[in-house]
Amino acid sequence: MIQQSEKTILIDCDGVLSNFSEMAVGIIKEQFGIDVVCDGKNWDYFDYPEILPIKGKIWDYICGTPGIIRGLKKYNYADELISRLREIGHVICVTSTPRSQYYPSERFMWLIEELGFARKDVIIGYHKHLVWGDVFIDDKPSNVVSWARRWYGVPVLWQTPGWYIDSREEDPGNIFRTGSVDELFDYLHKMKVIA
Repeated sequence: MIQQSEKTILIDCDGVLSNFSEMAVGIIKEQFGIDVVCDGKNWDYFDYPEILPIKGKIWDYICGTPGIIRGLKKYNYADELISRLREIGHVICVTSTPRSQYYPSERFMWLIEELGFARKDVIIGYHKHLVWGDVFIDDKPSNVVSWARRWYGVPVLWQTPGWYIDSREEDPGNIFRTGSVDELFDYLHKMKVIA
């Protein structure tokens, strides 16, 4: 039998641990004069019709302004979530980050300072489905679907309050959806990730 401490838990950062949406929506309004409201059709507000023409400029601003990523707010449940996950296994943050002068280093520093990650426990890359774990938690439907199709494990689609919509991706049938720490741990117990 596998010991609980041997479990590998993969978790995304933006939209699961950090409130990237609040920051981005604020920048879009303050710097570009556009009010963004979740339309229930697009997972990514950067794909909204009013945003698409200036998407590159918004990303340039976010990636080129020091302190933006390091100043992200964490969700009020993030400390509890990470603490409880660490009780059952090794937690690795698997996150994507654009290439820029500030973003990657600020992402590392944010995870280290806000949630106590070791640098070695952070993987940056866009192909998250290539990373194996017992549990995979992400808020982007396409990431969860891709991972669920590749690995036998527990895929979790984290439903970010206020921004979650139903996925346009085809669900392979084994994806658990939640935005609640308690619901997640009840499910992990049911799936025998927790003894």
